[in-house]
Amino acid sequence: MDAQSQTNGMDTVMNHALFEQLKRVGSPLLRPVKFAELTGIAKNTITTLMDRGELPVVVLAPRMPGKRPTRYINMVALYQHCEREAKTWIS
Repeated sequence: MDAQSQTNGMDTVMNHALFEQLKRVGSPLLRPVKFAELTGIAKNTITTLMDRGELPVVVLAPRMPGKRPTRYINMVALYQHCEREAKTWIS
């Protein structure tokens, strides 16, 4: 097996793992208001956590002039972070 085949095989495994995580998360991006609603945490607290970098954020900028970028909570990154934290608690 050549190096290119091995790389493609790893990409397939990684893509499958990412897909499995996405299925568990449900929605890869959430608006802060929706996240606050689902978790019961105040919207102002969510915004503060986003500003501090304690919640992973994706910024999507619209192509229309005069429109502000919108920040979303990256649920996939948050899920991965929680998985890593859980492993440290278990071991």
